[in-house]
This record gives sequence, structure tokens and C-alpha cells, in this order.
Amino acid sequence: MLHPQEIINSSKSYQLNYLEIWKSLSIFTKSKYFLFTWDTLEYKSDVIMDKIDMEREIGKWETMDDVWINTDGLQGDKSNFHWSANYASLFANYLYNKIKST
Repeated sequence: MLHPQEIINSSKSYQLNYLEIWKSLSIFTKSKYFLFTWDTLEYKSDVIMDKIDMEREIGKWETMDDVWINTDGLQGDKSNFHWSANYASLFANYLYNKIKST
């Protein structure tokens, strides 16, 4: 059963409002930013990258659970959906190059 805050956070209006706030901040502030989420966004925005966008940009998505599965449990961590060390390195390089190019 969902808690009341989880119901509110998953509503379409809440999600769209959240994206509108980030869009406004991106327009009215002069600072550079990079927003991303590990989740897949139901409502897309050009100011925040989601899991699908990052997979497309970086070329893969890999978690500790993926490593555990691919190595028959010799490495990684079952049911751990945090990034693998390899993916964290790929993401760091991606972010470094993105910042360097702006």
C-alpha cells in the first residue's frame, strides 16, 4: 500500500510541476547545471536526463546486479541496482567531457 506522500509524488500534476520548476530555474539562472535521474521519467523534459537518455548517451546502463548476473555471482551484488564501478567510471568520463565542452 502506498503512503499518501508516495501517491502525491507519483501523480501526473506533481511530476509535471517538478519538471516545470527545473525548466524555470534553467531559464532564469545563469549557472550551469546537469540534472539526471536513475529512474525512467514518464514525462520527458529537455532539462533532465533519465535512465533511457543516459543509456543512449553513454552507450550502456550497468548495475551491480547486472554484473552479478553476467559473472554468475562471482562479482557484483545481487539485487543491488546502484551503478557498477565500470558504469560509474563511464558516467564520470561522460560528465567530465560534457562540462569540458561547455
